Amino acid sequence: MEKAWQRKRPYSKRVSNDRHIRNRILILCEGGKTEPNYFRKFPVNIDLVEVNVDGAGANTISLVKDAIRIGQEAIERGHSYNQIWCVFDRDSFPAGNFNRAFNLAMRNRIRIAYSNQCFELWYFLHYHFSDAAIDRYSYTQ
Repeated sequence: MEKAWQRKRPYSKRVSNDRHIRNRILILCEGGKTEPNYFRKFPVNIDLVEVNVDGAGANTISLVKDAIRIGQEAIERGHSYNQIWCVFDRDSFPAGNFNRAFNLAMRNRIRIAYSNQCFELWYFLHYHFSDAAIDRYSYTQ
């Protein structure tokens, strides 16, 4: 009779490059450089989260419509996103455009992050203390 310690155990090959992503997040940004560069440098645990960042360079409503389209395409490919975010400035867009974009996003389960005045001011304040009112054109130089 074969003893337990004498039995050959089946060994399976180690699977490499096989990650099980638990969360897929899409971040679409209004700006083409500052916002995407910021989010790409944000530390995430790549074993748990896959984050795709794209600087669309579009206005608020167009950005939300792009997010809806990209989300649908991902579902059709079988790689849906757990979260989709649109990031844009409040800017000087008419309030109606901003509100329509916000409502369209809510109806399609898209999350909104917006900065007022603009993202660059928020980014600037990460590195420079200021307690004065700064116009958006004053800190870009």
